[in-house]
Amino acid sequence: ELSVTEAGPQAWRSSARRIRSASLFPDEGESLRVVASRSHLNDATREFIHRLEATGRRIETANSGSSLKLCRVATGEAQAYPRFAPTCEWDTAAADAVCRGAGARVLSAETGNLLVYNKEDILNPHFLVTGIREIQDLLGELIEEQPEEQPEEAQ
Repeated sequence: ELSVTEAGPQAWRSSARRIRSASLFPDEGESLRVVASRSHLNDATREFIHRLEATGRRIETANSGSSLKLCRVATGEAQAYPRFAPTCEWDTAAADAVCRGAGARVLSAETGNLLVYNKEDILNPHFLVTGIREIQDLLGELIEEQPEEQPEEAQ
């Protein structure tokens, strides 16, 4: 598959068929589609999906290849991709560009900010991909609930 974007927000697949914007919330009664990795479906990911279910919306989960999960959000085929397991910059950089062009955001689960690239350490923080503000707000709640790291006492 080939996913492309241009200033928009909009994204297309290799079929050149236009897909709806990533920022569109599903119609009332429609399920929220969440892409998640079966091999990295950890407790943090399950908790996030549970919080989505607590909003009263029906949740459908699906699986696909790593960078394709980001593109599924960019094209509106899914509304969220919580990735609370390790990835490297090369796993996400190109698909992140497609997401940004389509109006979706790849947000650090540590800070809530956009992922940063070309760092000395190529590991990404855990992240959430979505174009929907209400889902971004759930990430903010999780960040606020994280215990603050205590500075080590001077020796």
